[in-house]
Amino acid sequence: MSKNFLADMQVGDLGEELWAAWINAKGGDAEISQVKCDWDVLDRNTGIYYEVKMDIKAYYWAKRRKEAVNLFLEYETTKDQKPCGIMKTDAQYLVYIIRNPQDLHIAYTFDLEKLCAYLWESHKLKKFPIRKPVMHGVGNVNGWTPPLHELINDKDAGFIKLCVLPISLLNPSHETSVSQLSLLETENRQLASG
Repeated sequence: MSKNFLADMQVGDLGEELWAAWINAKGGDAEISQVKCDWDVLDRNTGIYYEVKMDIKAYYWAKRRKEAVNLFLEYETTKDQKPCGIMKTDAQYLVYIIRNPQDLHIAYTFDLEKLCAYLWESHKLKKFPIRKPVMHGVGNVNGWTPPLHELINDKDAGFIKLCVLPISLLNPSHETSVSQLSLLETENRQLASG
């Protein structure tokens, strides 16, 4: 197992822990999947399943490529072209967490059924680049890379809301009221342009 894979797992685990802590702070009862295949976080109070992705390099890659911040959404394996990632999950919602240059973790929530339909239609039109991340000379998946601002501003993409996830949520002794948390969440589509 490569060091990069382990680092990626730790980043993913942090994203799941942050989202679970957010759910709990808002009065839910979060469970993080131990299997890591069909869903990532479940709110046992509502029965809602979430697929959670975390990207700590979105701004780095945007700057390096001189392009808008985009999401990387795995959809098929390269070897046998089977569905994976958002095309295989049992979750109802995608939570895509991006660490911005100010080290804030911003979670963008999407209705997965709408997002997948939108991305598949866009795929047919070749609207978004497809990338295959390569680690140590191997690329195992294909992923769509739609610009974040396009997904937020297009009503058909399934964007629901964004919220800022403070790291302090992971400290169980930190008391945060639901009204304080609601100040960290918005459905304003103009916040993520560019």
